[in-house]
Amino acid sequence: MLAAFLTGTLSLNVAPRTPHAKLVFVRHGQSTWNNLNLFTGWKDVEVWIVPSQTVHMWIVPRKPCTLARYSPVPTLAARQLSDLGVEEAHAGGQEIKKADLKFDVAFTSLLKRAQNTLAIVLDESDQTDIPVVKDYRLNERHYGALQGKDKKETVQQYGEEQVAVWRRSYDVPPPPTEEGGDSDPRVDPLYAGIDPAMLPSCECLKDTVERCLPLWDESIAPALQEGQTVLVAAHGNSIRGLLKYLDGISDDEITGVEIPTGIPLVYDLDIDLKPIPAAGCVAPLCGAFLGDASAIAEAQAKVAAQTAVAQKVEEALPLKVEEGAEVDAKEEA
Repeated sequence: MLAAFLTGTLSLNVAPRTPHAKLVFVRHGQSTWNNLNLFTGWKDVEVWIVPSQTVHMWIVPRKPCTLARYSPVPTLAARQLSDLGVEEAHAGGQEIKKADLKFDVAFTSLLKRAQNTLAIVLDESDQTDIPVVKDYRLNERHYGALQGKDKKETVQQYGEEQVAVWRRSYDVPPPPTEEGGDSDPRVDPLYAGIDPAMLPSCECLKDTVERCLPLWDESIAPALQEGQTVLVAAHGNSIRGLLKYLDGISDDEITGVEIPTGIPLVYDLDIDLKPIPAAGCVAPLCGAFLGDASAIAEAQAKVAAQTAVAQKVEEALPLKVEEGAEVDAKEEA
């Protein structure tokens, strides 16, 4: 046996793991602030382009909600998403329907750009009656004092190197928001029912990961342990946080993992909620993206162009869709 092992002729019969539950991630479609190249974070601001081309912005207060049934999203609320973002959400929903994915429950953040994306996806896939859990712990990373600032202007103000550290390091947060200011969640009615000590003034990716994991333990994992099919419609960094835990990705590697907007990422999990590598997946991810390879590549090129800042773009990890093509992009919030 030892000789067979050393020569590579020993055959081990390892039974394939059986899928127990399915988990699907969808990052919200391009938002209006993504389109304007602004740091968004926890800002829940709608942007409207009127005939004079004047841009108007305002905060829409809402009460926090932990569990709600899906209800149709008003047409006006959809303006949290740009035209491209709406198209991305519709396309993601169509891919989910094509893949015949049937959800038992969906999770999303308290930010309307994620909720609107979820509503479109559920409508496209004819699943508007499933329960929806809304939780602030799936919010995007809080960008502190950078929220609302133009990304290129931020580079001019602080320097390319410093902004690159804030955007792409794992454990270095940006400057905190002003206490009591319009980016302080402690004075936002949306978070009135949440312990102020749990609300950040700024976050690095590490902070976001630590914020997301309790929700995984309390609500998402129990649903998966019951064998349910779960949808998470959230944000680039909150999804990164869950993927870091799920795939066991290192601190250094997770900062380079890119999540395309509006494109479903599908995971099969075994009885222990460990990912079963999908056909065509690319490390460090074990899931597979749904969609036409060429269409995804084209969409990612547009996202990269719209969100570019005056800094050297780091090399992204390759992403693979089910057809086997690689795509990548750089963008937050």
